[in-house]
Amino acid sequence: MSGLTWVYFDDNEQSNTEYKDRVSVEESYFKYDKIPTFPFEQEYFEISQDGFIIYAVAKDGTFGGESVSQQVTKLKPNTKDMMMSSTDNIVSFDLGYWYQNEGWEIISTRCKYISDKIFVDGNLMVKFGIVSRSKDDLFQSTVVYKYYFCPLEDKKIYLEKAEELTAKQN
Repeated sequence: MSGLTWVYFDDNEQSNTEYKDRVSVEESYFKYDKIPTFPFEQEYFEISQDGFIIYAVAKDGTFGGESVSQQVTKLKPNTKDMMMSSTDNIVSFDLGYWYQNEGWEIISTRCKYISDKIFVDGNLMVKFGIVSRSKDDLFQSTVVYKYYFCPLEDKKIYLEKAEELTAKQN
C-alpha cells in the first residue's frame, strides 16, 4: 500500500508529525457571462487536493438569476482552473419552503449570504462554514463543510450542523 498515509489516535500526547500539505481551502471568485441571459457569478470556497480543485462551495452569487449560496459543485478529475466545462455534479444544501399564493412560490435560504468562517486549513483536512438566510430572514441554513485527503478517485465532502456559527449570529 505504497503512498497511503495512516493516522493513529492515542490517549497519550504524541510528538508532531510533519505530513505533506495535501489539501487546502481558499476563498475565490468566478464569473461566466458568455450567455447574456444565463450569467453565472459566485464567491466561493475552493477545496484543492495536490493542486487540483475538487469542490467549489458557493458563499454568495447568482446562476441564471437565482441565488446560489450553499451550492456545492464537484469538479471533474484533474481540474486546475474553475470553468463551466469542468463541472461534474452540483447540489445545493439550502432549505426551501414551497407555498401556494398566486401560483407556487418558494422561500429559500440560498438567497442571502450572511457569513462564513474557515475553521481548519490543515495538511490532511479542511473545515469551513457558511450561514445563509431567506430574503425575509424567516429561515437560516448554517452548514459546516469538511473535506479529508483521499488518495482514491471517489472524493467526498461531509456536512454537519454548525453551532459555533449559529451562536455568533444571534
